[in-house]
Amino acid sequence: MDKQSPDRHPIDDLVREHLEQQAEQEDTAALTARVLASISTQTPIVADVQPRAPTSNIRQVTRRFMKPFAYVAAIATALLIAFVVGRMDTTAYANATTLLRAAMLTHSEPIERCYVVTVERENEDGLEFKPPRDVRLWTQGDRFWVEVDRGERRWAWGRNADGAVWTTLGPRRAVQIEPDELGRPLKYMTDLYTLELESLLQTILHRYRLERTSSTATTHVITARPRGQRERWIREAVIEVDKETKAVRQLVLQRQLPERGASMLTFTLVDARTPDESKYHPEGHLTETFRIVASDVSVERRRELLVARFGPAAEKWIQSERTTTDLP
Repeated sequence: MDKQSPDRHPIDDLVREHLEQQAEQEDTAALTARVLASISTQTPIVADVQPRAPTSNIRQVTRRFMKPFAYVAAIATALLIAFVVGRMDTTAYANATTLLRAAMLTHSEPIERCYVVTVERENEDGLEFKPPRDVRLWTQGDRFWVEVDRGERRWAWGRNADGAVWTTLGPRRAVQIEPDELGRPLKYMTDLYTLELESLLQTILHRYRLERTSSTATTHVITARPRGQRERWIREAVIEVDKETKAVRQLVLQRQLPERGASMLTFTLVDARTPDESKYHPEGHLTETFRIVASDVSVERRRELLVARFGPAAEKWIQSERTTTDLP
């Protein structure tokens, strides 16, 4: 049985055994092994049988006492380095392109998200229709529907997969307008509130210059600016991506639309849930028995219904004529 060196303290063996076990278990094994190897190859301290001055005894005792702390300091340094290196590979340090791709993946999942939309226009003089400033936009992928609440007046509207726009007129009736019937004010309103987040992020990823401009405790902030004249309709986009979920928590768009002037739209995430498929169709917002007034009814009759509900500005929401039947 090997005799323990008089200069070795029992805690030395305990610390060494613990470190060797940790070196085999931690992800930082390679770095820790190098530290231990360096320590183990040092010349061992051999007891001096000759009498020493009191200062030598103090050095010897100090060396014996400090040795366990040297092991602890070495492994702490190794773990700190490994932690910093590991953090550099996480999304907290990811670039703007990686973050945007992660957001695109998140928004392709079957989750319905609700954004509060606010609109600020540089000039509203002469505007044919002034859209509501605060609405709730529900979206999943490139589908959407809008919820407007004005106290006693509440309605929903949206666009179906074929491009037709629908709006409720009350609890039991809705009007649907086909793509080739859309008047300019309705086209503008549809363009204004359409988020289509997946398509938008895809466009920004490939056609805009991306820059991570700031971060908070919970979000990364990306600023996107167009690379050329082709994408000038969005002059700037500021995207806040949640660090944990990678969802877009806020989106601010500076837009310049031809003949419509400049506007700033802010989309702020307020809710997320399992999608309610019925809400992407007018039927999902009506109670029995209901009627969808669609293209089988004349443009004139549908226009009358819209004006009665939304006022004179709605007269220009439909622009074409069809040979159809009237409501009874």
